[in-house]
Amino acid sequence: MNYSVDDNGRYFLSKILLLKLNSLVRKHRVICLLDLSDEILLVVCRYLSPSDILYAFYTPLKPTNRLHRVIFDYYTTIKLDQITNDEYIYLSSLFFDYKTPLRPQSLILSNEHITCLIQRYLMYSYEILSIFSNLRCLKLIDCSPENLLFIDLSNIDISQLEYLHIAIKRSDENKSMSN
Repeated sequence: MNYSVDDNGRYFLSKILLLKLNSLVRKHRVICLLDLSDEILLVVCRYLSPSDILYAFYTPLKPTNRLHRVIFDYYTTIKLDQITNDEYIYLSSLFFDYKTPLRPQSLILSNEHITCLIQRYLMYSYEILSIFSNLRCLKLIDCSPENLLFIDLSNIDISQLEYLHIAIKRSDENKSMSN
């Protein structure tokens, strides 16, 4: 890779990549984002949240758009975890879009950092049941038994999944018994 990570988890471009970028700017007079190579664009994406990347570069009405193709992994693998409410609302709007709804191949839902995120997402799943038709991978992290019951009662078809990972949240009673 052409970047390194500091102690705070921030990415830094390598000197080689910076030299390439400087050379490109001097040689070709880079004046817009599209002038950057795919490699540099992906490094820039590492500084953004997944919802920011989708907001900036996701163009489902123009799937041949270069930026849309570069961020392929960001719209085929969605991780709902550690996101703000505004990001959640934006991603939900993509799922609910009537013209070109976002249909990822991999979905990760986690209650680890945001309580009830799985429940909140599944509450609206009846409106976007088609999202499950494209899913090949589903991960539920810190899932409650109630979440699993909701999936069962909702008759969500998960038969096409190739990978299912469920991590059940341990209740406080079980935690105290294991210590």
